[in-house]
Amino acid sequence: MFSGTFAGIAPLSVPSFIAAQVIGGVLAAGVIKALYPGATSADAAGIIVPHRSQRGRVAHDRASPSADRPPVPVQPH
Repeated sequence: MFSGTFAGIAPLSVPSFIAAQVIGGVLAAGVIKALYPGATSADAAGIIVPHRSQRGRVAHDRASPSADRPPVPVQPH
């Protein structure tokens, strides 16, 4: 909205854009609940995709439940 370029969004379109984002998030959460009805927050926390840090090493969060597993190296494209 604050951009004067072709990629900006018109100020009048912002409320509907935000509403669409919220509706999409709610629908996505509903689909996940429907596909995985028995999944818990602990199960979701165990699904972690490692990312390379700025130094090229795999970043790994030691506070996560999967900290006891070694990180999976990310292959460059």
